[in-house]
Amino acid sequence: MTTLDAVDYDLNRHLASIDRAEAREGAVEQRAAEMLEPKGDYFPFTALNLAEALAELACNAMGATPAFAPAAAAFAAGDHKTAGELIGALVHDYWARNAEQQAEHEVDTDCQRCFGRGCMKCDPPDRDDF
Repeated sequence: MTTLDAVDYDLNRHLASIDRAEAREGAVEQRAAEMLEPKGDYFPFTALNLAEALAELACNAMGATPAFAPAAAAFAAGDHKTAGELIGALVHDYWARNAEQQAEHEVDTDCQRCFGRGCMKCDPPDRDDF
């Protein structure tokens, strides 16, 4: 193998790894977007998902500058529309982060049965569970 062949080989390996990374990123983005759609499990504005996000955001804001400070200021100023939009953005961002994490897990899991959600094939129970 000549030096030029070695360089070509390394370059092709590098380009292939970039292609795989871009394909993975695209698959994660697509899956996360599907989960955030109105019929998806991670749609931010169902009653339960909204409540979960608000509770989680409130717990995370304890002892620090609350994420709700701009919304609270807007409420205090009587600008309810802006306050609602700010809270909506916080809730959406919360669920977008969760959807992206789940999408990464699903894309990186080889199980074609459950796609990383957990099943007997890829996540068998412990013998002690019986």
